[in-house]
Amino acid sequence: CHINARYSKLESEYNNLADSKFELALSLAGKDRQIKTLSSSASEFKSVVDELDKQNASLLKENKKIAKELNKFKQREELYDKYEYAIYNKAGKRTDLTYDQIKTGEQLMKEKDIDPNALFGILMTESGGVETASNSTSTARVYGQLLAGPGKFVYENLQGNPKGSYNHSYAYDGAMNIAMTVDLLDYFKNEKNYSLHKTIQSYR
Repeated sequence: CHINARYSKLESEYNNLADSKFELALSLAGKDRQIKTLSSSASEFKSVVDELDKQNASLLKENKKIAKELNKFKQREELYDKYEYAIYNKAGKRTDLTYDQIKTGEQLMKEKDIDPNALFGILMTESGGVETASNSTSTARVYGQLLAGPGKFVYENLQGNPKGSYNHSYAYDGAMNIAMTVDLLDYFKNEKNYSLHKTIQSYR
């Protein structure tokens, strides 16, 4: 009788353990499904995050490009505001002076430590900002209306090109004409030590 009671108790404990094991197995299976679901969700989330990162990188690159373009427009606007009188003539017509020519002219004059307005004032007075301007009664050409003699002097003496190498057709190039005009102004202002007023008078 004692043995039977002991057997029944052990059998009951075994069944309880078996039930607990089964419940634990079910619980673990559920946890495993949750883990797999979370893992799948995490993978999908990472994929979404990666795609957003790519889009953000693309947008950042595009924004930098736009900002660069806006900065260029701002610089152009500032330059045009400073030398508006060289952009449009008295009749309100657009001159031939390009943004690059104005920008270069300003830079060259600043390098010579001369007010850029002296250059653009001369160009507008001499040619009205017309790149093809040509005087039928003299050799005056283009923006600065450079004569053949001064043109040769600037090209060979001030710009250091070989003697006898100057051709007055060079003065028909707008950018070159401006650079030569600047060098001639620099010659009067800095090498001759003239005042700005006398420099302009001497040039004209």
